[in-house]
Amino acid sequence: MTAAKLADYAGIPRPTVARKLREMIGTGVITLSAGGQVRVDQRVDLSAVAESIVRGVHLVRRAAADLSKMDIDAIAAIHGQTISNDDRK
Repeated sequence: MTAAKLADYAGIPRPTVARKLREMIGTGVITLSAGGQVRVDQRVDLSAVAESIVRGVHLVRRAAADLSKMDIDAIAAIHGQTISNDDRK
């Protein structure tokens, strides 16, 4: 299956599919044939997959920590809104 077909099938932009494919190629999860066909490597290195997942978890945790430090009242004010106590939960 090509990146274009994957994008159509998944309903996401082709550039996003291409970027994710490059990441998966880098971790050894998949390979691309000379014709651009996506192939799952039968000898997938599960440690590389796990490492990729751990990196993703760290990224999400870092983003959550950064968001928690933001002044949400100031951000809301920029957009002409206020934050109620119920929204802060």
